Amino acid sequence: MQYVEEAVTIQKTEADKWDVSIFWGCPTRNLGADTIVSSAWSVAGPDETLLLSQDSISADGKETTIWIEGGTVGKFYTITNQITTNNGRIITGSFLVQVVERIFLTQNRCV
Repeated sequence: MQYVEEAVTIQKTEADKWDVSIFWGCPTRNLGADTIVSSAWSVAGPDETLLLSQDSISADGKETTIWIEGGTVGKFYTITNQITTNNGRIITGSFLVQVVERIFLTQNRCV
């Protein structure tokens, strides 16, 4: 699972299928004591091959999750999540997905 905390571009291959979560409870999101009562996801891109499924809201009402799969190598897609809170706030956030041929893993180094 990947967590989206600020403007990011996430890379994936065409074959990858995994979940992405947005934690709306952090101070920069200004959710405060509100909780999420509804969540709607959309994808915009050059074609319709990047698919979204299995959307959910966490039990504490502070996080939303979507599963992504597919896409076309070399293309970028914008995934947007619009939430509505129990106090009527409507908040929207987006991130980019870049579909690549392969992802090279790097060794995790600690200093």
